[in-house]
Amino acid sequence: MLDTPFVVRLLATYSGREHVYFLLEAALGGELFTTYERLKLYGSEAHARFYVACVTEALAHLHQKNVIYRDLKPENLLLDVRGFCKVTDMGLAKITTSPTFTMVGTPDYMAPEVIEQSGHTKSVDWWTLGVLLYELLAGHAPFESKSGNAQETYSLVKKGIESVRFPEAVKNEAGQLVRHLCHRTPDVRLRTPTLREHSFFRGFDWKGLQSLRMTPPLVPQVRGPRDLTNFRDCEHEDPQAMPYQDRLPHVTRIAA
Repeated sequence: MLDTPFVVRLLATYSGREHVYFLLEAALGGELFTTYERLKLYGSEAHARFYVACVTEALAHLHQKNVIYRDLKPENLLLDVRGFCKVTDMGLAKITTSPTFTMVGTPDYMAPEVIEQSGHTKSVDWWTLGVLLYELLAGHAPFESKSGNAQETYSLVKKGIESVRFPEAVKNEAGQLVRHLCHRTPDVRLRTPTLREHSFFRGFDWKGLQSLRMTPPLVPQVRGPRDLTNFRDCEHEDPQAMPYQDRLPHVTRIAA
C-alpha cells in the first residue's frame, strides 16, 4: 500500500501461537532522537530542515493514501545507512476519509482537537510536524510541562502556540513555519504543496530529496548489516498480551 522511501517498509508478517510479527525494513542509522542526543544537533537549522523535509514527504504520501499517522516524534523517526529519515511505527495510524475522535498520540505532540476529542483529520499530522521542528531547534517540545504531567501538557496545548515563548533558535522563518503548522484552526494549518514553498525551505532541493540524489547532512556510521550501535540499549520487553473474548453469540451448526 505504501511506496515511499520516507516510510519504513513492511516486508512480511508472521503469526505465532500468541502473537503476530512484522518484518520491517532495517534502518540501521538509529533513532533521530538518539542521534540528536548523542551528537548535540539541537539548534542546527540545516539538520532540522532536512529531517522535517523528509517527514513532509512521508506525511504527504500517507495522506494521499488517506492515512493519518498520529504519532510523530523523534523516537519514531529512523535514519537509514545513507542518512535519509524514515517514519516508522504505524501503531496509531488510521485509514479514514472522515473525522475520527479517538484520543491517541504522545501528549507533547497532540493537537488541541485530539485532546478535546472534537474530531480530527489529517491536519493533526501537520501540527505534529510543527512541534517536531520546534523541538529539533530548541531541544524541547513547545508544550512540554516542567513536571512531565500529561494533564499539564494538555492545558498548555489548549492555550495554543501563541502562549509559547520562542527561543532565539526558533525565530525568523523557522518560527513562522512552526506557527503556521501549529495554527489553532486545523484547516488553516500549512500543508503540502504550500509547505514546500515556505521561506524556511528557500533554496532547498526538493527534487533532489525526492529522488534521493541529495547528500544528507549526516551519514551514520554503520559497520555492517548487524550493527546496532546506533540504537539505545534497551531492556528486553515482551509484547503486551491483549486478552480477547469473542462477544458474538455462539452459533450451533445444524448438518443438512
